[in-house]
Amino acid sequence: MKISDIYGRIERYLRSNDTRPRIVNFQDRASLIAFRDHFNVGNSVFKTPSEYSKFDEDPMTENLYAEIQSFKGNLFLIGFTSQLRLKGRDALHQFITQIAHITLNAGKLILVCFGCVEMLHFDDTRIQGLVYSADGATSTLPQLRFVGDGIPISNSQKVTKGIDKIGLLVETVNADTLVIRTKKFALDYPNSMLHIEELVDAYAALCDIDPATAGLDKLLGKAEQWTFALDEITSNGSWNSLVTHMFGSAYSLELAVAQWDRFTDDMQWLYFIALKLFGSQKNWCLNQAAGAASSPKDMVRKIYRSILGENCHSSIFIKRYRERKQLLQQMFDMEDDTDVIDYIQMTKQHKKDAIRYLTNNTKLEKEAIIDLISVYAEEYTPQELRSILVEVYPDLAAYLEPYSFPGNAWLDAYFTEYRYSKVMNRVSPELREMAQQKAVDHDFLKLLPRIAVVDSIPKGGTFLFFVDAMGVEFIPYIVQKCRKYDLKFTVTVSHCELPSLTRCNKDFFESYPPEQRTKVSELDDIIHHGKENYDYQVTKTPLHLIRELEIIDEVLRNARTRLLSGNSTRVLLVADHGATRMAVINEHIIDIDVNSKGTNGGRVCEYTEAVKSVPCAIPEGSYYILASYDRFKGGQPANVEAHGGGTLEEVVVPVITLSMPTEEIEVQVEPKIIEYSFKQQPVLKLFSKTILTNVSVLINGKWYEADTSVDGQNFSFTLAGLKKGQYTATLYANKSEVAAELTFELRSKAGSSTGKAGIL
Repeated sequence: MKISDIYGRIERYLRSNDTRPRIVNFQDRASLIAFRDHFNVGNSVFKTPSEYSKFDEDPMTENLYAEIQSFKGNLFLIGFTSQLRLKGRDALHQFITQIAHITLNAGKLILVCFGCVEMLHFDDTRIQGLVYSADGATSTLPQLRFVGDGIPISNSQKVTKGIDKIGLLVETVNADTLVIRTKKFALDYPNSMLHIEELVDAYAALCDIDPATAGLDKLLGKAEQWTFALDEITSNGSWNSLVTHMFGSAYSLELAVAQWDRFTDDMQWLYFIALKLFGSQKNWCLNQAAGAASSPKDMVRKIYRSILGENCHSSIFIKRYRERKQLLQQMFDMEDDTDVIDYIQMTKQHKKDAIRYLTNNTKLEKEAIIDLISVYAEEYTPQELRSILVEVYPDLAAYLEPYSFPGNAWLDAYFTEYRYSKVMNRVSPELREMAQQKAVDHDFLKLLPRIAVVDSIPKGGTFLFFVDAMGVEFIPYIVQKCRKYDLKFTVTVSHCELPSLTRCNKDFFESYPPEQRTKVSELDDIIHHGKENYDYQVTKTPLHLIRELEIIDEVLRNARTRLLSGNSTRVLLVADHGATRMAVINEHIIDIDVNSKGTNGGRVCEYTEAVKSVPCAIPEGSYYILASYDRFKGGQPANVEAHGGGTLEEVVVPVITLSMPTEEIEVQVEPKIIEYSFKQQPVLKLFSKTILTNVSVLINGKWYEADTSVDGQNFSFTLAGLKKGQYTATLYANKSEVAAELTFELRSKAGSSTGKAGIL
């Protein structure tokens, strides 16, 4: 029917006495809106579903029917047919039918329908004649989007509050989607003729704002986490914008990982989600772990375990090992013991190679490294173990480095073997044999007494650190740390007084005024009292070594600070005595009755005339002092290590002089390739920009003195006994290291031969 005809018929109806309602249907909104505007004058009233509904509820049609019967005037119903589409086709058809069959007491009733042409067929021709359906185009019905309370949405979307407004909106607003904030769910309208999508939770809302969200499993976050993300993303517009705002860049997320430990729980989750969305192409470990994880906690666990599936002997392993180690260092100021313990347990699947998967990031891993060395001690060669530790625990590798004592080569082999035996937690046959020999030879008496060495150093500008129980076993580690901290150092070894007890060895400390000295007791506290659960009766492996190295490092850093501050020009590190782990591990008591009980872990007992000789014991004053790894009867065994006896590790003590370099010493190797022949021994030539005196080089644990230098800058060293190959030299002047990592190569001249041992 033409629009003009409908207008005419309605106008005539309104002027008539007819008590039957009229039904007008429009297929397009423009026509419906024009009709409303045309007749919304005078005593005409347009009613909508919300006027018969509570807020956000369906219309109560019984109230409508009651008002219709009592209404006087022209009543137009608009939005009702579209509202009832929510209830389904049957409910809509029933409503239209009921309206069509009403007999009015007074007034006029016009039901305005929208898009209901297929439902306006009545068998009763009288009613059918009262139905006017307009010709024209058909407007598309919108879909509905239900948004739950508290779910923020984009500012660009117009939102209507309450489901009761839907009917009017459908008929008067041109939109593909109507956004309704409601507590209703799609499940409340199973027969709806309008398509309903839900944003009843934050996850759904995020999917609406940024479709990339649909690629994330909803189970990756809790409701409150998705709400947090939605609150943030609403003002940013997309995941890309939000992640860029929060973490710097969606495509360089590894740069933000250093903030992990300082992120709130919500921010950690958001960072995890960002990695799920954008990955981290520049960080293999982070990318792999995030991709496989189901939560931030799970991601952390997968970061820990990421390296376990890699072959530790493959070419790519070290690169990935270092990447993972650095990632964990960046993420955590203090790593969670639970994750570390779990990882340590998982590494054990690799048996002997488990050590290669551990790091020195945590105390627990360091302890695991030492435990594994003890378990697989017989399967590592010294060279192999050192090469592994250089990567996984550099401080322990430094401790195990061979060290050559200038002028005292007889100490070299002993302390190299001692350090390995201590780390491997057993007395090696080689060490036991050397110890037995030294217990008879008393070679330590060849060294100067400690007080003589200390007194030879000027006290002016010197500050003394008395490091109780710091034996010469730690010299390789101290040397490495001095290089790291750019400290100039001189190492001198001496002997303490017997017995090797503090009360007998304080003279050097007392020779300094109080303002120029301090005592560091932590090392001695550990070995005496089993501090920090290191008691041998509880923990058999030498876990205390971890703390020993840390204490010495702290001492060196404190010494450096004092030198840098200018408070002192020289720092001395001096020990009263060393200590022996072997006497604890050996667990052997001498079966000789000396008529007195052993003290100090059984290392010392009172001298008695009744027993003139005790094997491997040194009589000194009123004491017998054991120089072997045994202990006297009686008394308590040592907790961690022992001292008081006469083994080299107990009685040989270092005097280490530290200072800051006064000038840069530049040394060159000239030439880098050195040729030699049967008649001509290889000669290393060095040039120093600075004049040096008393010069020597250390190569492969052997010392070579410089030939006479005419200017103190050009030096030659005859390298008798060295064969062809690559070498690294360390240069010393006046017993102080002045240059390291001086590399060169020895080559035999073409056509030459080496027929005599030692001459190349």
